[in-house]
Amino acid sequence: GQTETAFAQEVSPEEAAAIREYRVAIAFQKKKLFAQAAVRWTDFLRKHSKDKRIPSAHLNLGVCQFGDRKFPEAAAVFRDVLAKYGGFEQRDHAQFNLGMCHYNTSLALQDTADAAKSEAEQKTAQAAAAAEYRKAAVEFDKLIKGFAQSAQLVDALFYQAECLSLAGDLTAAVPVYDRIVKQHAQAPQAVDAYYGLGIAYAELAQHENAAKTFDEFVKKFPKDERLDECRLRHGAALTGLERHADAEKLYQQVQSVATSPYAEYALYQLALCVQAQDRLPQAADQFESLPKRFPKGSYVGAALLSGGKCRFRAEQFPQAAADFTQVIARKDAGADEAAWLLGRSLIRQAK
Repeated sequence: GQTETAFAQEVSPEEAAAIREYRVAIAFQKKKLFAQAAVRWTDFLRKHSKDKRIPSAHLNLGVCQFGDRKFPEAAAVFRDVLAKYGGFEQRDHAQFNLGMCHYNTSLALQDTADAAKSEAEQKTAQAAAAAEYRKAAVEFDKLIKGFAQSAQLVDALFYQAECLSLAGDLTAAVPVYDRIVKQHAQAPQAVDAYYGLGIAYAELAQHENAAKTFDEFVKKFPKDERLDECRLRHGAALTGLERHADAEKLYQQVQSVATSPYAEYALYQLALCVQAQDRLPQAADQFESLPKRFPKGSYVGAALLSGGKCRFRAEQFPQAAADFTQVIARKDAGADEAAWLLGRSLIRQAK
């Protein structure tokens, strides 16, 4: 009773009501009851326009609309916060959340593109998603340049890089990923930045940089679940540099792990590397081992056809004919080519 009396003496009835209503709205928000909280924040803003907590209430309204996946409405609120409260200490949060509104809108549009029933609908949704990614990148850039001390700086850098990459502007994404890797190497986002940087280099066909980045990823993050994938990407970059012997070692490492989801693909790439070094019988052995290890795999037909070609070039015509016969029996996409090569193999064998 004494506490309540002291409280009543310290604040006016209007202030006491504002405190209670603010606490109720916060309670709903903490419980992730965003729709109910948004109603209360709206009421608070209307009823207590002179309250010192108005900037925070306005920001929280946007947070709740964001949590309720009403991204356009939330974005409008965050823009209002940035425009109205120049001295508000949480303006960086509003700026970051504005970028996230565009980012999440992009993801929703990409889902629409993936579910599109026609190519025209898919292209329209993809173009809209790319436009939103670019908008998001602009907003994250505003935080990076305007709030250099923000606790969300590295998050903003990472999302900016991701958005630029997803919008197709890989050249612009590279220096942003690189900044995280070099200036924020201890940040939690560094591992994903390394991965994103490597992917960007690979897609830009900058094989030397891609190889270096994926090599560093494997060494720095040996327990990451993408380890085998990055070994494969490292191998692909080395192949692009025609360093087939070095790539072979990486593919060998991945294909030897029976439980790896990349084992079949790694074995196929290993065989291609051996073939590129003109070790044709050994390459054929690798190609022919694939159907035995992965009888229902995706590369069985291609491996048998490639194995047959290696045997043919090595003038091992009976083995070549056996491989081509299997391709024909499977009715794979290469069956017509295999039939032609089978004929040539039988002719050469008969000589």
